[in-house]
Amino acid sequence: MPLAVWPWVVYLALPVSVSPLLILLPSAMLLGLAVNIAVGSFKKYL
Repeated sequence: MPLAVWPWVVYLALPVSVSPLLILLPSAMLLGLAVNIAVGSFKKYL
């Protein structure tokens, strides 16, 4: 769950105004990669 919460904390804590895409898009891609690896490693037990 840290990959889902951490980007929002960083985005809201930054003292400068940045586009949300600069922070949320890479973290969404990392979350998708982590889910893909978890599902791929679990699938062999089904």
